[in-house]
Parts: sequence; structure tokens; C-alpha cells
Amino acid sequence: MAYSSVNAAISEAASRKLSDHLWYLSEKLVGLAFFDSSVCREIKDKMVTVDGENDPPKRLKMKKVSSAEVENNSVADFTKNTKTLFTKLRLPQTFLQLPASQWAENRDYQAAAALARTVAVVNDHAERGVALIQQFQET
Repeated sequence: MAYSSVNAAISEAASRKLSDHLWYLSEKLVGLAFFDSSVCREIKDKMVTVDGENDPPKRLKMKKVSSAEVENNSVADFTKNTKTLFTKLRLPQTFLQLPASQWAENRDYQAAAALARTVAVVNDHAERGVALIQQFQET
């Protein structure tokens, strides 16, 4: 975004290309940020209070925004369904009633964090693409 002052066309193309890679970032997976130590406690507290939608989108959609808007957003601004991750993975949720500053000592948080760390990250589309290319080259 800041590069637009140097070359607006390249900045626009790069921003568009980067936004194409948001396909893997679903509303539910943003909930993994509850267990990320680089996400500050204030943002985690905000994530707990965000109300969910009945029919959330399958993927996050980014509108064309200014540099200031991007810089002022946090993880909590990108989702309204962070807590659905707990239901899907059957993770304990009682710690969500406490301030994030107390989570580290909470047994439910520790158990949920341990389970969240075992979630395997798989890029199915890329793996399928590679397999398809390999099959094509073999024929």
C-alpha cells in the first residue's frame, strides 16, 4: 500500500495478487489466533466479544482499502466467527469468559492450545496441482 506513492500500477497489481492468496484464510481458521503468542491480549479480548453471523462467508473478502485502513486493522476485524473453531474441533471454551491475561494459567486454555497445535496445515489445492503436473509429465 505504501509503495503506491512510488508506482501506483505496481502497487495495485501486487495488492491484487496478494489478496488472491486469502483463499486459505477462512472465518473459522482465524480462531487459531487465540493460541498465537504474537497476537496481543487486547486483540484476543476483542475477538471474544465479536458477535457471529448465522451464515458466514466461506472465505474472507478484502475490499480495496487505503493504506491507513489496512494498518489500523487487527485479526479481530477480519472475522465474526472465530469461536466456531472451538465447536468444530471440540475444544474447551470456558477460558473465553476470562480476560486473555489469565488464559496462560487456565487448564482449559492449555488443553485447547495443545490440541490447536496438532492441527495439520495442508494446502490441498497446491498439492493437487503438483500431483496433476507430475501425472501429466509422466504421460
